[in-house]
Amino acid sequence: MNKFFNQKNIRIACFIALDILTILVASRIALGLRFDFNNIPEVFIDNLNKCMFIDIVLLIVVYSLGRLYKSMWSFASIMEIIYIVGSNIVFELVQYMYKLLFKIDMPKSFYLIQLMLLILIVSIVRFSYRTVRTVKNYFHNKKKKIRTMLIGAGEAGRLLINEINSDKDGFDNRIVCIVDDDNSKKGILLKGIPVVGNR
Repeated sequence: MNKFFNQKNIRIACFIALDILTILVASRIALGLRFDFNNIPEVFIDNLNKCMFIDIVLLIVVYSLGRLYKSMWSFASIMEIIYIVGSNIVFELVQYMYKLLFKIDMPKSFYLIQLMLLILIVSIVRFSYRTVRTVKNYFHNKKKKIRTMLIGAGEAGRLLINEINSDKDGFDNRIVCIVDDDNSKKGILLKGIPVVGNR
């Protein structure tokens, strides 16, 4: 029982609950926007409600296959955005096809509006997890860590900054500046930290 209620499964359950809420909200807003929230035909409202359970199950399955429940959102990057966009495109295509197959009528523009809303809301929800963690670590590190200069503004330096900022490995350091022998890097920012010159 304790294995089931571990931190990973609780996090996944929370994301699933948020995704269910997202599809409920996005579907209704999409249909409302299609008709400017005025005189929406009853047939579309009935079809939306009738298919909602199927759409929820379909969304969770597609998101699972699209790795949206496996990604570490505290380190989310461009790859996670690709997963979000790709998963939602697949969801809309499958949803459109099964409703077309079973003659469940919905406005075609509904799918496009819903797609944009899902990408927007899911991205905000997922990346807010990283934002909160980043802000929390920033203030934690600022108070307790040793001010440190990093040598090297390349890929290794970026990875080291990520490791230190994750605050998982017991680092006592806070990177405040970087030096690099490549003079063209002087003045640029790496993960928000300035390159101040060479050695």
